[in-house]
Amino acid sequence: MPDVSGATSASNPNFTKTFIEPFNNYETPLTCKRNREKDQCDNQPYYDPIKLNTFPPEILQLIFDQIDSYSPQYTINLANIIEALNCERTTYLYPNLINDLKNKFFLLNLTKLSKEELLSKELIKLLFNDSNNNFNVETDPQKSFILERNELKLSSNLQEENGTKKILYIIDDSILSKEGEDTQTNNNKIPLFQKPIDLIYLPKNQINFDSKNDSIIPILQSLPLGISVNNLIFDFASSSSSSSTSQNHHDMTVYAGKKLFGLLDFEFFSFRQNNLNDRYPEFFMSNSSTQNSWLHPRINQISFPFIETLLMDYMTIDTFIYNILTNLSEMFPYTTTNSDNNQFLSPSLYSTHSNASSNHDYYFQEHDNIDSQDHNHHNRNHNESCIQSIFKEFLKNVKFYFPDLKSLKFIQKKKSYITNGNYEETCNFIDLSTLMLQKFKSNNIPLIYLFQLHSLKNWYIPKIKHFTGHRFKFNETTMTGSPERYNSKLIENLDFLHSMIATETNDATPYFRINLIPEGVIRTKILNWIPLSINDSYHLNSYGKEPNTTTTTNSTTENNNNDNYRDTFQNKTLSVNSHDDLNNNNETISFSNNNKPFFCLKSKSLQVLELKFLNGLTNLKIINIQGLYLSNLQKIILNNDKFKLSKPIISDKRNSIIMINSMEANNEFIPIEFSNWNDLTSCTELNFTSSSSSLNKVNQNSNTKSNLIFCIKNLKENLPNLKFRESFENFFDERQKFIVV
Repeated sequence: MPDVSGATSASNPNFTKTFIEPFNNYETPLTCKRNREKDQCDNQPYYDPIKLNTFPPEILQLIFDQIDSYSPQYTINLANIIEALNCERTTYLYPNLINDLKNKFFLLNLTKLSKEELLSKELIKLLFNDSNNNFNVETDPQKSFILERNELKLSSNLQEENGTKKILYIIDDSILSKEGEDTQTNNNKIPLFQKPIDLIYLPKNQINFDSKNDSIIPILQSLPLGISVNNLIFDFASSSSSSSTSQNHHDMTVYAGKKLFGLLDFEFFSFRQNNLNDRYPEFFMSNSSTQNSWLHPRINQISFPFIETLLMDYMTIDTFIYNILTNLSEMFPYTTTNSDNNQFLSPSLYSTHSNASSNHDYYFQEHDNIDSQDHNHHNRNHNESCIQSIFKEFLKNVKFYFPDLKSLKFIQKKKSYITNGNYEETCNFIDLSTLMLQKFKSNNIPLIYLFQLHSLKNWYIPKIKHFTGHRFKFNETTMTGSPERYNSKLIENLDFLHSMIATETNDATPYFRINLIPEGVIRTKILNWIPLSINDSYHLNSYGKEPNTTTTTNSTTENNNNDNYRDTFQNKTLSVNSHDDLNNNNETISFSNNNKPFFCLKSKSLQVLELKFLNGLTNLKIINIQGLYLSNLQKIILNNDKFKLSKPIISDKRNSIIMINSMEANNEFIPIEFSNWNDLTSCTELNFTSSSSSLNKVNQNSNTKSNLIFCIKNLKENLPNLKFRESFENFFDERQKFIVV
């Protein structure tokens, strides 16, 4: 018999991957083919018994016993195993194993819901059996407990023979104090005796655009002092009735509201309405090594099992960041001394169990690798702002777990959409305007935290396929002023962004490496991608004005090729800047000729990308596409909306300009090129669309006049596998030099 006694998830990081992941990734009837086998269990989770019957039941029991009960993944792991085994083809092999696994839990109902209402919830229904709950207790749920040495413990008849059950506290908004009720008395409704605790929260609304969505913040603030949450699990009602067998219970769509049930709210950190001296005594009493324990969030992980489609307001993440910078920076403006290798763990906040985060570390270790741009010096103390500590601790220690999520849609609600229950899908809003950048700079916070939050760095979504996309927001809109001021403000914004990036990177590269697209996503959109270059031989100082000096340098082979290409279109001699990675001139920045992108976007799974360029640079002469490191991308869909010129439109009868409205370039052709700062070797097709056309219609833009011109030589060099005939209707012969779209 193989020895698995030492194969715990703590001592062996591959334990979860080897023994547990197959259960987490089993096929459901929704994904497997109905005609795979005639004797397949209809409408039940499918798991190949050939893989299971290679293990004797005793071996499986030993494996499951090694799962770390202190891990935030413990409940979800066992739930996945139970569901994978819950099939007639496997239950006959292990008749008692499912009940043994369910008996590892005790479902403690602290709500006022009936047994039937509780069993309508997905996770509760999966873990329930007749002996592991108090659902039939009609009076105080504390009758399931005994008071021993001032500690609440399970009654003896509810104890397992081999140890204590894992308590899952089932809560909803009914546990909150009512007006006139003593808060301390109400907290006794939660008989806490296991630390840290696992909560199953039952929200009221699943999809309801008309009412305010539930927020977990009041419940978190009502928890007793010194209590942390190991795993907060959101359990929603089944999307189909219990009698229905035609619809898989995983097919669930949830609307998260504007703050993701309060989880992306600055009040999540529980600072605002509490006395710091009472709530965080360690901050005032401990030494320097633990003086910032109060910055550590009180939740280890938030789980959303069984959700396949999540609808989230497109401003959620941006509002979360802005409110932290605006509200918490006023409350905690001072800096503090931290250590990078300090975990900020307080004995009162976290269990001292050595395996407390073993599985959790395994699941997220790949995502944590993008910390290479968290520009802190390791293993030594340094000063940082409290807001920076808040961002860092949130990204590092709070994990969002969506084991079944396949589609993440950002939506924009409108009154016309609310009435019929529909919504308008749009892109996630990323604010890179001067106002937002200045807030990061004034608070001494690295800008990389903004991108990590928008990249969902601390989200684990292994089955994600659909992701709406992102839209960058710059200073491209100005209410008053001249066309020159309009263009100057936008360039000043890009100049400011460039200077912040250049000073933050730890390897002297003036660009950010960003993972904005979750791995697994096949198709998405990026709007307002910076179309470098702005203007050849156009240099910018810190005020966005053209300096008097012209910089000339040595050129590489790439420079010469690009210069000749530009010369063909512009009929002018171009100056060439230095391509050195280090630019010591802080007063003058050239966007185009240093041939480096602002961002290097990386994704291994993306196959189709819709790209729209930043429109508003009135001096734009060439669209330069760069920074796309998408090794498996097969199709690029370019948005060719008409670009703006510098001539303003008179907006009223008095011939005064009350809003900057530039004329559209109806008759101009703008060259477009791909630089060497891309990895698009798998791209075989270029398509075109416009904002006025349907999102799914490609090459159906008869109402939009074409204004792009490509150089075939440039396309062959940077998109070597591009199929010209499938991409361009007006491609006729290999001897062509240019293609007009």
